[in-house]
Amino acid sequence: MAEKSIPVSVIMPVYNAGVYLKPALESLLEQTLKEIEIIAVDDGSTDGSGQLLAEYAARDKRLKVISLKRSGAAAARNRGIEAARGKWLWFADADDIAAPGLAEKMYRRGEETDSDMVICQANFLDVDGKKTLMKNTLAVNRLPPAEPFSLPDAGTFLFTNSAVWNKLYRRDFVIGKDIRFQNLSSCNDVAFGVLALAEAARICTVREALYNYRIGISGNISASRGRCAANIVMAARYVRDELERRHFRQRIIDRFYARIVHSFAYEYKQTAGRWQKHKLLKLFKAFLPKALFKRQFKDEAPIKDLLFKKTKLGNKRVVRLAGIKIAYHKKEKAVPVRSAKSDLHFRGFNQLAFCIRSNLRKLPENVDLVVGVPRSGIIPAYMIALFLNKPACSLNEFVNGCRPANGNRPLKEGTVRQVLVVDDSVYSGSALKKTREILAPLAGKYELTYLCIYSHPKADPKPDIFFETVPTPRLFQWNYLNHAVAGRACFDIDGVLCFDPSEEQNDDGPKYVDFLLHARPLYIPGYKIAALVTSRLEKYRPQTEQWLRENGVQYDKLYMLNVASKEERICLGCHADFKAETYKRLDDCILFVESNSRQARQIAEKSGKPVICAETDEMFGNFGEVS
Repeated sequence: MAEKSIPVSVIMPVYNAGVYLKPALESLLEQTLKEIEIIAVDDGSTDGSGQLLAEYAARDKRLKVISLKRSGAAAARNRGIEAARGKWLWFADADDIAAPGLAEKMYRRGEETDSDMVICQANFLDVDGKKTLMKNTLAVNRLPPAEPFSLPDAGTFLFTNSAVWNKLYRRDFVIGKDIRFQNLSSCNDVAFGVLALAEAARICTVREALYNYRIGISGNISASRGRCAANIVMAARYVRDELERRHFRQRIIDRFYARIVHSFAYEYKQTAGRWQKHKLLKLFKAFLPKALFKRQFKDEAPIKDLLFKKTKLGNKRVVRLAGIKIAYHKKEKAVPVRSAKSDLHFRGFNQLAFCIRSNLRKLPENVDLVVGVPRSGIIPAYMIALFLNKPACSLNEFVNGCRPANGNRPLKEGTVRQVLVVDDSVYSGSALKKTREILAPLAGKYELTYLCIYSHPKADPKPDIFFETVPTPRLFQWNYLNHAVAGRACFDIDGVLCFDPSEEQNDDGPKYVDFLLHARPLYIPGYKIAALVTSRLEKYRPQTEQWLRENGVQYDKLYMLNVASKEERICLGCHADFKAETYKRLDDCILFVESNSRQARQIAEKSGKPVICAETDEMFGNFGEVS
């Protein structure tokens, strides 16, 4: 078939279209315009869709199949544009049905009017086969009196439907204006549809419902509305920036704002989850210019519902949006939830050093050697040795007769008499008893004094000296990653259990998958963790679980962020909200170990429970007694 003889190229992205693919394909192959080409882009289907396409392609040479690794509908359509040879482009969905005359009627209409774009009406097609006219695809009563027309001739309604399946686009126009689909998991046709309407100098219509759009089926975009609602904001931001870059007049941009407000209201109503709704509201409010919002849209019904209407309810602010009341704690005056379960008594290195320096007078005079009980006792032992300018060694070195050096001066045999044996804490006394038993044979040779920096009120036996009484539950900066508290704690993964991905690795694609499977371990706790709470995307659960299993991480539950893409996660800015709400919901958890300092602070504020930042070893939101 010569290129000049192809009037229309039909581009159809296919991903697991199931039983709907066959009728969709047949409706294209049965078009009355026979000289079309059909480009089916198989986007990594796993349900047999690829095999069905191959069977049809073998029977009809007009069907060309392109196979891709899973890249999304936007990438599939863009690849179809590159491969298309027809004079006009038509983007059909793999689960819809076209009337037999669609291609012919719209092609002839576009040719006779020398237009850039042709628009037809469309029907909803439900699961029972019932058709209902879609009123917003083409409002015929609001069309300009003469055709072809352009956007300045028409009203705002032209921007109310950016779907591409009920339109034909002249290929030279699309390529010349550099219009492509935006790489989003949903709303990826908004940029293409809006920019094409804005750029088209000549638009004409066919006032018949020639396209049937399925609704109410699994996997259909209309059935998954709200799951990726932040995509509408990302799409809107991209379109606005493109309209400004292409030097469109402000009135065109204003019309786009009016269209996107209606889309936002719909997406908002379909969105589940209080924090997702709240974040989406904040994003849209930040996107829309305040002056334009009040000046042009305040009298329209959908806009009135979007206006903030704040009242106070105790410690909460109530926002009414689209008829729904949302109550959330005010950040600036959030009152943390205090309970005995969250009263962790935390001590860090700075507090340890201060405690030691403040209590040096309690130590015996003429200490010759400081011995640290591994592992936690080594830290305070060497701190004391530095403060006193005395030699120090570990318990094992002392028992085995190793002679520590004070700087470059070796200790002489017989010069050590007074020995201070140091551990960081005592609770049940079992570790202290064991240490005494180990050193019992040396009791006659040395004067042994046992010191524990922190003691428990009920410790038995108590050491000879202790500096401070700290009740349980307690946690120390030097051992919280290897502590039984893990059984009542939430742990982040990246930056805690493994190193964070590099910028290059964090591509939400093949490099990121490789990182997930082969991330370098940073710290693997010896205790079973109650819950892993990560802002990794839910779609990466198999790779995450495999890494955890291969690296011996023990845990009860794994909570992951259920959004579609990295871009949506960034747009929502929901990392801390997701972690805080999960942590707050887990009543038995009394600690969250977070990798990022800013998020650690936010999680503590929002949950009202303690959070330790692994990046800085700092505790936030601790309501236990800290001296």
